[in-house]
Amino acid sequence: MAEEIIDLRHFRSRQLDPLWNEQAREWRRDLRWDYASTLTLVRQYVESRLLSGYVLTGNGREPLGYGFFIYDSGKGIIGDLYIRPEMRTEARSNRLLEAMLETLQSTPGLRRIEAQIMPYQPAELELVFRAAGFAAHRRKFMVQPLEAAPADSPVQGLAPWSGEAMDAAAQLIVEAYTGSVDAVINDHYRTRAGAVRFLHNLVRFPGCGFFDTGASWMAMGTDRLRGLILCSRVMPDVTHITQLCVWPGARRQGLGWQLLLQARVALCRSGCQAWSLTVSAENSAALRLYERFGFDTLREFDAYVWER
Repeated sequence: MAEEIIDLRHFRSRQLDPLWNEQAREWRRDLRWDYASTLTLVRQYVESRLLSGYVLTGNGREPLGYGFFIYDSGKGIIGDLYIRPEMRTEARSNRLLEAMLETLQSTPGLRRIEAQIMPYQPAELELVFRAAGFAAHRRKFMVQPLEAAPADSPVQGLAPWSGEAMDAAAQLIVEAYTGSVDAVINDHYRTRAGAVRFLHNLVRFPGCGFFDTGASWMAMGTDRLRGLILCSRVMPDVTHITQLCVWPGARRQGLGWQLLLQARVALCRSGCQAWSLTVSAENSAALRLYERFGFDTLREFDAYVWER
């Protein structure tokens, strides 16, 4: 029987469990990331028939891979693309991706599509995205082991993250990313309302790990928030930096370095063994900061954006 592309809503979660178990093992092994919490949410939406996407099947409708996407206020976001390792070929990945892109681009009223599929190397998906009219922006996934990290002292003048600073943090994000490639990749950074939504998702939902309050810090000025670092636990002993930004008026004063130092002190004291981040290759200042601080690039991937 030939391989088929079938609507994800025709499947129950138990049929996809073998795929998800393999995917979780790959994320844990290759990225030191517990993807199980994300897959728990995916499983719930699949079981409720609320998730859009496709499954690639082989003989007897055996799932070989899947991909899903979501709709968000006139925007489509490709959330995942995965093929079983022993069946993974460029042709199969491209076929699933093409099915999702065709559906999204033909959706009335959809103005924008975003995709960041971190486990894939840029060259593996680039041709399909380029043919569909997407712009590509290179991203780096960086890591730093903490077992041998310097014994830093706490930084004075920083405050632990507080939910009461949500609005101030949203305003900081908008100002910090105005005119940057990151605002092109993520349109939540362009407006205060979008930034508030981005922050709520980070703090309240486990899509990018579980929010790590102890490693999240703020630099308060006399009249405004000047800098911010937010982290989430992606493994019991691994944290991911989900946000680090500095108000433009406070740049080149070492504030980004101080926020990193304070977060690292907290992580080392809590027994964390490593932390990671993603950064746009075009953001040369941020990339230099992370490299000087001791982060190394583990892999590269592309963020893709399409505007109608």
